[in-house]
This record gives sequence, C-alpha cells and structure tokens, in this order.
Amino acid sequence: MQATNESKHPDLIQIDMQEFQPWIGVPHGGLQMKVPVVEQDFQRWVTHTDNYNPLHYDESWAAESRFGQIVAPQSFTGIRAAGDDAIFMSKTHMAGFHTDDEFFFYGPRVYVGDQLFIDRVLGSARPTNTRYGPSVFLNFANTFSSQRGIILKKRSTIMLHPAANGFALGKGKLDTAAPVPPEPEWTDAQIDELRKAKLEYVRTLRTHEKRLFRSVSIGDKLPRAVLGPHTGLTFLYSDACCAEDVWGLTHVPDQPPLLPRNSDFGYDLPDAETMLLMPLNRARFVINDGRGRHVYDKAAVRGGLPRSFAIGSVMTIWGTDHLSNWAGEWGFLRHFTMRFNSSIWSGDVTFIDAEVTDLSSGPAGYGTVRVTYHLVNQDGLRQCSGTGKIELPLE
Repeated sequence: MQATNESKHPDLIQIDMQEFQPWIGVPHGGLQMKVPVVEQDFQRWVTHTDNYNPLHYDESWAAESRFGQIVAPQSFTGIRAAGDDAIFMSKTHMAGFHTDDEFFFYGPRVYVGDQLFIDRVLGSARPTNTRYGPSVFLNFANTFSSQRGIILKKRSTIMLHPAANGFALGKGKLDTAAPVPPEPEWTDAQIDELRKAKLEYVRTLRTHEKRLFRSVSIGDKLPRAVLGPHTGLTFLYSDACCAEDVWGLTHVPDQPPLLPRNSDFGYDLPDAETMLLMPLNRARFVINDGRGRHVYDKAAVRGGLPRSFAIGSVMTIWGTDHLSNWAGEWGFLRHFTMRFNSSIWSGDVTFIDAEVTDLSSGPAGYGTVRVTYHLVNQDGLRQCSGTGKIELPLE
C-alpha cells in the first residue's frame, strides 16, 4: 500500500508510505553515551521520577543489599530511543502519539561503570485510518546493551497523522477521548491525606527481605502507589532526568545513518554552527509548541488541549518502577507492557493499582508471577494499563 486513503474525507492530507517503507528493518543511528554511567546518574533519575527505593540512591542502604552497592532501577534503560525522531520523517508536518510500549528485560542489572549502547530499527509501518484521519502506526525495536551483554529489548509504537487533518476534523474534540474536567483544586487536608498515602507506600520499599514465590497468591493486591498532584514542572523533571540530556555526555556516530529529517514539527532546529555554540537537550525543546504542551498550559491550549499533560515515557517509568520495586532485590521484572488509555493532565493525581493474576513455573530456582496493573486518576479514570511478568525465587 503506497498511501493511506480516507474515502469519507477526500480533502484530507494523505500519507505517502514511501517515506517510511525504505527504512523498515534498516538499523538507524541516534544518540550514544560517550562515557560510562556514574552513581549520580541513578540518583538524579530516581529524584526526578519519584522513585523512593533507597536501593537506587542511598549508599548505606545499598551496601547492605544483595548487590552491595547502588544499582540503577530497571526503568533506567526503559524509556529512551522510543522512535521520537520518526515524527520528522515525512515532508508533511505530522502530529504524534505514543500508543504503547513492550519491554523484555534480560539483565544484567546496570551498575556504576557500565557503558550503555543502543541499537535502533524501525520494525514495521502500518497505514490505517483513525479518528484523526489517515494515520500510520510505526513500531520501533530497540536493544539496550552494555559491555556485559544485552540488558533490554524494547518495542514502542507511535501513531502519526498529518497535523492539519486534526484541525480539519475538529482538533479540540479529537485530542481527548472524553471531556476533560477542570483542573482540580486540592485542599490542604486533601494534600495531607495524599502525603500519608504516599508515605504508607514508601514504607513498603524499606526492606531487604527476599520475596519468595510461595508467599504470593492469585488475587493478591500490590501496595497502591501514589504520584502527584502533577504539574508541568514535574512532567519536565521526569523527562529530563536522563544522563543523555547532559551536555557533552553524548555523541551521534556517523554510522548507522540517522532517520531522514524532512520536517521540523515546529522545533525550529538550528543549523550545525548554532548547534556547536548552543547544544540542545530534550528539556530545551519545551520552548516550542511541540514539547511545550507538556509543560506550559498556553502552549497546550494553542494545540487545542485544555492544559499541560504528561509525556508518555514518564508513565512507562512509573509502571516499571512500581512492579520492579515490588519484586524486591531478589526478584526481577522480565516482561512489561503498557498501553496509554488517556492523558494525564496537570493537577491530576495518579494511583497505580496492581493485582496478581497468574502463577506459573519459571527458570530454574524461580517462579513467574503475572501482574495486571492500571494507572487511574483521582476520579477513577484509567490512564494506562498493562501487564508484567516477575520472577521470584523459590527459596
């Protein structure tokens, strides 16, 4: 199929699939870390992602763990190289949505001194028609590895559609699946209750105890996590916590080639000379209407949205951390999926509810626990959902 086709709205911009098809199965380049990770990388990560597990930031606590040192949370390699650059591939100005993620964690854990590498490839490009008009779903397969082997394989799907079509079809109605209530105003009493609930959850992380497979039953509920209330600033912090956003720590090798950059998505990217004088990172991109919608209400409103909203990769971090923290020092999150159901808006509180749904055998010495989870807001609206497979020791 060479292009999408929307028979009900022939005036809409169609997508030329020839812009994507030559890249299917072809490795492409991107940012790579120049230096090994250091302890401060892990500490900065959990600081900005609200992960209160001391295994990742407290030297004294980590020294008494099975690892004997601070280690990275499993989410540390979980969000980058999601296919963000694909939005520039078409000559048509595209709008994009991160629709789902799937992670296969292989281990080993990431330690101080590890050198990380990312291999990227576009796995598939599927044209279709959605409520946004002609659209294309791009599935990216990325492999994260270190000098000690493969750490993670990740599949991420993003949906692109011509931005102009959204306005033609009624952008204000399209960008939200349901009416968005006004930003909640939290009273001091409500904030105190949220703080108590958050502390109750954080206390469950303060243990070196080995969680055994036989201690788990189908129907068990995991402790409820509490995140928020969110603001544009917390969304920004959560997205700008990665070491690759620090000037000078990354480079872009000559090979493999980068995905083509045929449009700018409103980023107003500088020329090569300016880049040498003013290095950019993801946090700097919030000054435009592209990523600025995640931070500034005015930028969101200009895009037809009610107010700032969370970046998809941030929800992935929260979900991964929640399940891997429950697994504990002796367990390991092997497989993780997340589907983005609705936006998380500034002012929202996010709760993570998870339940054990299946128990099965695992590799030698381990059993596999299947968990289903949901991210919901203060009104019970489901924001994200997915599953996790966690290996726990038998003894």
